[in-house]
Amino acid sequence: MKNNNEMKDFKVRMYRVEGDLAPFVEIGYVTKDGQEQLGLMVLDSGSCQNVLFGTRAEKLGLVYEKTEETVTICTLGNKHTETSVVNYAFIMGGVEFHEPFCFNENEEHIPSRVGDLPIIGIIGNIFMQQNNLAIDYSDHTLHTSNVSPENLPISDCDFFFPMEIGLKHYGVPVLTIRQNGEDIAVMADTGSSCNTMALPAITEYGFDCQEIGKEELISELNSSVESKEVKLKFNLRTLTEGEPQEVPFENSFLTFPNYPLAYEKKSSEDTDKQPVVGIIGSPFMAAQGWVLDFGVKYIYKRKAAKPVEMIARVPSRMAKGQTSTPVKESKSIHFFADATEKGLPFIRINEGDFEGLVMLIDTGANDNSIFGFAYRQIEELFEPIEGQRNVYGINGNPIVVNCIRGRFSFCGKEYEMNFLLNEEDSAFIQLSQEMGFPISGIIGTKFLAEHGWMLDFGKQEVVIPTVNIIPKELEKI
Repeated sequence: MKNNNEMKDFKVRMYRVEGDLAPFVEIGYVTKDGQEQLGLMVLDSGSCQNVLFGTRAEKLGLVYEKTEETVTICTLGNKHTETSVVNYAFIMGGVEFHEPFCFNENEEHIPSRVGDLPIIGIIGNIFMQQNNLAIDYSDHTLHTSNVSPENLPISDCDFFFPMEIGLKHYGVPVLTIRQNGEDIAVMADTGSSCNTMALPAITEYGFDCQEIGKEELISELNSSVESKEVKLKFNLRTLTEGEPQEVPFENSFLTFPNYPLAYEKKSSEDTDKQPVVGIIGSPFMAAQGWVLDFGVKYIYKRKAAKPVEMIARVPSRMAKGQTSTPVKESKSIHFFADATEKGLPFIRINEGDFEGLVMLIDTGANDNSIFGFAYRQIEELFEPIEGQRNVYGINGNPIVVNCIRGRFSFCGKEYEMNFLLNEEDSAFIQLSQEMGFPISGIIGTKFLAEHGWMLDFGKQEVVIPTVNIIPKELEKI
């Protein structure tokens, strides 16, 4: 169970998937047979409730507690679905949570996996409000709120908008667009991989609209609608020093026939309220470096904040021999020593043919190694190298190993990497079982030094420079 002390400095990394920029976080869960596994949850500010994908929960053997409660959830195009409620426990960022989830069994529109990890469900904005969490696109983390009304002056922000009214009247955070003198509401939806706008709103408010794409489907939980891609010019309202201002933007939107969220009038005072006519999606917010802070209920961007590139979990695979576009600056891979009791730096490869493999960064080893149990599953991706090596195994005994080569990709850059094929891997099989994820091999000191990789244990990152750094004394090794 979580407590206030555990949540005070809570912080986990957010990830994205190529083609779907909704942010994901890794969670740990236990199956009915007692196995500890890793999965993914979507961070969805456009959903009030948490959602557990029922069909997948059954296949994965998730442990949950049924209740007598039911909840009606609203999806794309104002479609309403009644779902049962279950209590579910999971671990995120080393903290255990016990939360109610809508048990939804119609998730065919949601991808089932990202790499080797299953997408288990959705974390909604009520959870983030209750735990004072912020979705931070400036550094791509989910963390406890670190601001207050006193220490976040509007004058310090390039963009500032309160969530309070949107959460109160619509149940979701909204922004205001001013179009031809009219203020209209759009949803700030981290769970959406695109911007969308209702066709009636484009006509009614006179958006400057240019069609740029063919018809396609927008898919969401339980529903999908046909749409076209258009380019819209719009003015986003922001509170800054002095009077509210309008900031002009031009961006692509997908159109759909109905308003995404109709407003239900609850009293005579609600006569001025309008429906939510569109969605600002995750790619736009990530590009702007916004913070959606559900602790103080602000959406803002500090003037000093610079958006950073989100870690891509599943980029397009490159053919062997193909090189990627050179990058202009150093990149970094987040390692997750904080997720293990051992405190060892592991990285998950997120690119190329080997995406999904977990490697240990081992400064105590000179060479790279791949373990036999992992090699036998992907041996067609390696090629043999002439010769053998005499090395010491994990238990200190001398062993003879073969040498192999593979083409690995890190942060948009490809490396020809030599490995020792180590069949004496029982210790790492045991470590994999303890960690809850398979460890495929080791990246050693020689490779790190040859390519100028830097381990930053403060930020828990591996920093990779654009240009190879090969000191002369290393060329002889």
